[in-house]
Amino acid sequence: MLKKLLLLFICSCFLACEQKKVSYTNPKQDSINYYLEKAGEETFSYDVRAKYCDKAYSLLNLNANDSVTMNAITKILGCYSATNKVEKFNKNFLLFQEKIEKNNLKNNLADLYYYKGNYYKQKQILDSALLYFKKAEKIFIKRDNKLKIAVSQLNIAQIQYYFNDYLNSKLYINKALTYLKRSKYYRRLYICYTIKGNTLVELKEFKEAVNSFKEAITIYKKYNVNIEGESSIGTCFNNIGNAYRQQQNFKIAMFYFNKALEEKEIEKDLELKGYLLNNISYCRIKAGIDLELVENDLKDASKIFKKFNNNLEYAMSFTYLSNYFQKIKNIEKAIFFAKKGVSVIDKYKNPGNYLLVLSELIKVDTLNASKYFKEYEEVSEKYLLDERKKRDQYYTILLETDEIKQEKDVAIKQKWFVTITALGILLSTILLFIIYRQRSKQKELVLVQNQQKANEEIYQLMISQLDATEKAKEIEKKRIARELHDGIMNKLASIRFNLFLLNKKRDDATIDNCLHQAENLHAVEQEIRNIAHDLNKEVFYHQQFLPLIETHIKEQLANTSIHYTIDNDETIDWNTIIGHIKMNIYRIVQESIHNCIKHANATQITLSFIKDSNNLCFMIKDNGVGIASENETHSTDAYSTTTGKGIGLQNIKERVNDLHGNFSIHSIAGTTTISVSIPL
Repeated sequence: MLKKLLLLFICSCFLACEQKKVSYTNPKQDSINYYLEKAGEETFSYDVRAKYCDKAYSLLNLNANDSVTMNAITKILGCYSATNKVEKFNKNFLLFQEKIEKNNLKNNLADLYYYKGNYYKQKQILDSALLYFKKAEKIFIKRDNKLKIAVSQLNIAQIQYYFNDYLNSKLYINKALTYLKRSKYYRRLYICYTIKGNTLVELKEFKEAVNSFKEAITIYKKYNVNIEGESSIGTCFNNIGNAYRQQQNFKIAMFYFNKALEEKEIEKDLELKGYLLNNISYCRIKAGIDLELVENDLKDASKIFKKFNNNLEYAMSFTYLSNYFQKIKNIEKAIFFAKKGVSVIDKYKNPGNYLLVLSELIKVDTLNASKYFKEYEEVSEKYLLDERKKRDQYYTILLETDEIKQEKDVAIKQKWFVTITALGILLSTILLFIIYRQRSKQKELVLVQNQQKANEEIYQLMISQLDATEKAKEIEKKRIARELHDGIMNKLASIRFNLFLLNKKRDDATIDNCLHQAENLHAVEQEIRNIAHDLNKEVFYHQQFLPLIETHIKEQLANTSIHYTIDNDETIDWNTIIGHIKMNIYRIVQESIHNCIKHANATQITLSFIKDSNNLCFMIKDNGVGIASENETHSTDAYSTTTGKGIGLQNIKERVNDLHGNFSIHSIAGTTTISVSIPL
């Protein structure tokens, strides 16, 4: 009996298991799920995914309101959004939004907001896109849906990058990465590292930016990521090259631009090829390398951008051609291409780029520079004002996101209340108001969209201005160093040589001479004060130049056995020569006499001034031991490097360079001649 009962129990268990295995499946729903699964496969192209999505849509019962149907509808809208089928998405969005809100399906509503944000992003209506992504993020956070939180944050970071809010963009991209790094969504991870790299470039964190781009390349190659319609590795190499280009490391930048051009996919992405040709040509011009390739590459780039109606980069191609011809001293062609660059940009739609190309025209066409500069100031003022308004609108969106949500909830309640109490009359009034409001917003959004296009260009212009300021500071520091070395150091050395005589003899004449050096110390003190107040002050306007030179040489040679001679060309009118030139001549003579006393062991120094056409030439010649061994002769001009390693000679070279002159040293045993020629 016990065995029978046990057997009956076992049979009952088997029957129960068999009943559980029976599946009451719906063939139509299975087909919908299959097509949706295929539509979500990121390895397929956008067109293939959209076709699967269309098949799933055709099988749906659009009148059903159950959760299964709502989930399918949400996935279909997501697929249309992800594959850039914006018209299909927009056509069905409002209908399905009403169904989902009516059934209080929060997860579906969050997905719907996300897809709406993606729709606006593709339409370049970025303020509305930001609003919907933030709405979606809040619901996903409440539901603890980590993947969708990360994807929403990725899109928010991308929009903040477009608005030049780079710090918040970096914050959101790092939030997204905390989850995506542990996931298998490699396409999104690739996009995440790319956006992070671009953001870090704008923040001048170049090393981390390059690492982000390299990480994107690694993910792309390792997992065979599919990015529709572009050369992904080429884009990353271009981004890395731009990071080095901004650091003015042009050789490394050219290396990465060339790597991008060598990619097989580059011929499928002609617009990227145009960017690369522009970028590498700019680097060649700046580095002075392979200049013979520049003209053809830039002309090829201009053809590409003309084909794609990309007027911004089309104009930049002409601007770089202007730079190139300016580099090879063909000013006529430089002006021609600079004007052509200005002509192809609409200064009202793209004021940032217009200012950039106009500044190049101002540089090359000096005859008409004042006219162009006046236009530059007018456009710049309007551009800065528009940029300020756009930024204000962006931050208003960030601050009012929560308020908009609350206002929406209140509006919905009011809508139901008015519908019940006022029936059709009040409802018609509200609908008319909503239509009017939507049309007004659309007009405002078109204006905002046009204003947003110039974000990156104005930022680049600001960065260029900051770089120029830093270079000016560096030049001023070098100039101060030259003033201290050539002026004060030489005088102090002369005083030290004179006072050193007290160690050898202490007769009355020597003591009187040393007391005279105290007055010279006072003069040094006065010169230091003058330098501290204003190193740019031209002190030679109110003094006779040759007597000043002769007095200084007398003081320097006072306690030496060296004789000197000054030969002056009578045709030189020293009063007409600007103080800046006379100051540098004075410093060069001062340094040269000091070197003769200190190193040459000379007995005779000759200083000669000659006017040759529109050039002022002068020579300092001594009969000392020379500065070269084995009868070597060293010479240089304002644009070459010499063998001299002392700061004194280096300062002389820099002063001559500042005056756009030529400088040479001819030295053999028994004779050393320093020759300088300066254009007046």
